[in-house]
Amino acid sequence: MEILQIAKGRLKVTLTEEELREYRIDPDEMDYDGQECYAALEELLAVVSAKTELSFSEGKTYVQIYPSRDGGCELFFIHIDPAQKEHRALIAVGDRPAYLCFFESQGEAGRFLALLRGQGKRGDAYFQPQTGRYLIFSRCGAGEDLLLLEFGRRVDPRIALYLEEHCTALTL
Repeated sequence: MEILQIAKGRLKVTLTEEELREYRIDPDEMDYDGQECYAALEELLAVVSAKTELSFSEGKTYVQIYPSRDGGCELFFIHIDPAQKEHRALIAVGDRPAYLCFFESQGEAGRFLALLRGQGKRGDAYFQPQTGRYLIFSRCGAGEDLLLLEFGRRVDPRIALYLEEHCTALTL
């Protein structure tokens, strides 16, 4: 387990494939609303707290999980202390919803991107080497986008930073 404090209240935790099994974390199969997921992350946070002397007991903790190329994963913890109102506002205010759509082939991703563009929407295409999947990341105006929801899921807009670092940008 590698723990890196990015900033106050922000951590990056890198787990190996073996550690994922130990903590019962499977980024591709987790039910993020389920009790088993909550228990696994709570156990991991207890270990992280013991190693860093950081407390996650007050406020809220947001977690983002991304698979890594070696079979492990990277977890980003953003802890919001209730006394830090400026941080809470930063997290709560988002300008536009973001969506991530997954495809098995470059052709499927290209056809979907053409469909988006035909509706006057923008999207960025990526290849994710660790899974072999093609991804379309798109941000649209206010409200839900039914086409994007049908082929993907709503995600935190900051996932764009992960895509730029860990995926190959494609021109389709």
